[in-house]
Amino acid sequence: MVATASDVSALPPELMREGRFNEVFVIGLPGIDARRQVFSIHQKRKGRDPPQVRADEPADTSKDLTGAEIEQAI
Repeated sequence: MVATASDVSALPPELMREGRFNEVFVIGLPGIDARRQVFSIHQKRKGRDPPQVRADEPADTSKDLTGAEIEQAI
């Protein structure tokens, strides 16, 4: 089983007790290069011409966003 949570500390303690999950991984937010790629990918999918819509400025100002949040912004 694989589970995800945005805030593990908000989960009930019985879910996090010994034996429930073998591993807990924390995946951080995307870095500047990854955010540029995410913006570019979703701009292309939405039919926007990436050379006309630069990904640098939005990538610089979106440091606290996940990839899914960046997609929603576009």
